[in-house]
Amino acid sequence: MEERLLQLRDANETAWLLSNEANKVVGEPLAALRQCAHQLGDRIDASDEASSRKFLSEVRDLSDEQLLQKLAERDGTVIRWRDGRIGLGPAAGEMPSIDASEPVKDAEFAPQLFRLYNLHCLVTELNGDVNPGCRDTAAEERA
Repeated sequence: MEERLLQLRDANETAWLLSNEANKVVGEPLAALRQCAHQLGDRIDASDEASSRKFLSEVRDLSDEQLLQKLAERDGTVIRWRDGRIGLGPAAGEMPSIDASEPVKDAEFAPQLFRLYNLHCLVTELNGDVNPGCRDTAAEERA
């Protein structure tokens, strides 16, 4: 997916794919993922680990388009889901969706520039705490 989006960007085209277009690009790997979930899913279910079981359930039960959306939302750094499309994320060279001149509103962190907030998130995670910028992880840690 990332490779195709980078090709589009490098060709000065819009680096976004609708979910049906994205499905054409990653149809084979998605089928392999579903096959793996079918073959090894019992082991994951037996482990009773919540995040793994949730992911397994998504792979097993969601349509291809829904699964692509979930995977892009889960990643959010290399590829991301936004406005019904999959596009490049900040790690792939796209600008963050938050205006860098706007202070981040976080009650536990003084309003700072976006890059400083990212550094704060990195340091927090490296110290073994939950990254305050990661919605999925933070929500799971609190549960």
